[in-house]
Amino acid sequence: MECKTIYTERGRRGFTLVEVLIALVVGMIVLAGVLSLTTFMVRSFAGLLNYADLEQQSRSALSRITEEVRRAQTLVSYEVDSVEFTGDDGINFEYRYVPDSERLIRISGGSQEVLLNDCEELEFNIYQRNAVSNSFDLYVASSPSTAKLFSVRWRCVKDVLGNILNTEISQSASIVIRNKQ
Repeated sequence: MECKTIYTERGRRGFTLVEVLIALVVGMIVLAGVLSLTTFMVRSFAGLLNYADLEQQSRSALSRITEEVRRAQTLVSYEVDSVEFTGDDGINFEYRYVPDSERLIRISGGSQEVLLNDCEELEFNIYQRNAVSNSFDLYVASSPSTAKLFSVRWRCVKDVLGNILNTEISQSASIVIRNKQ
């Protein structure tokens, strides 16, 4: 019996085990990089969405508070976490911070409206008029009847993907009570 050796062309043979393992490792490194980049992009996008939501909510609340306080006739009562005014229509309205639920609510005529959510800190202050002309010093009002300037400051925080990343916004404003007698 005669044995013949058959030679195959080099281009037709399959991959060796070493080549397959190297290709698998390179593929896994590329996949890990793509996954890491995707995770980073998702977290960044979620953070931007939360920041935009907080910014819109904060601007809307501040705009509403500014408009109503400027038109208020009198400051009825003051606490660090709540203030009550008499509006230009003669109806009382109150802004109250509820720390347990992290909300700023507006109460008027028995109805409540949430102005801010996720608010970790909020503080109201009242001040008198400037005592000296051309001076920007503020003097704390001894009572609501002597207050001419109303100040509000808050800090809102939203968690992104649990506690991995926080989005935070702070806002403060000093508002003159224009219609005060």
